Formats: sequence, structure tokens, C-alpha cells
Amino acid sequence: MSQNVADASEDFKWLIERMQELENRTQYKILPEIDKGYEQNMQLREAIAFYADSKNYEVNVVDQWGPEIKVMMDGGAKAAELLEGLK
Repeated sequence: MSQNVADASEDFKWLIERMQELENRTQYKILPEIDKGYEQNMQLREAIAFYADSKNYEVNVVDQWGPEIKVMMDGGAKAAELLEGLK
């Protein structure tokens, strides 16, 4: 059994070294794309959160002469802007 543990330990060491080697080799090629994808993901999440927030569908008649609904005032501009940026 101890031989199996030792073999597994060596295998894990090799895997870790191989992963580090591959990360170093691809880091400069992939990181900008990952950063771009992460930024786009965060922007999309922000827009989805805006449209998903039920408070943005509430009618505000206290501060306005007419009813004001944030989502209606936006008219989909947040989504359209983000979608245009993804092209």
C-alpha cells in the first residue's frame, strides 16, 4: 500500500510540474482573452441584475409628475449597449 501512495505522490508531483509548465507557456497568450471574457461576463451580470431587480419595475409617482419606471426609462439601452460591445 505504501508503494501505491508513493507512486501516486510521484504522479501528482509530475502533474503539478506539467500544469505549471503549460501555464507558463500559455499564460501570455490566454490571459488577455480571459481578462476580456471576465470583464464581459461582469458587465452582462450587471445588466441582468438591473433587469432582474424587481425594484426597477416599481412605479415612482412621489418624485415625478408622471409615473417613472426605471426599466421603462432604460428601454433596453443597457442590454443593447452590451450586446453591441460583444460584436
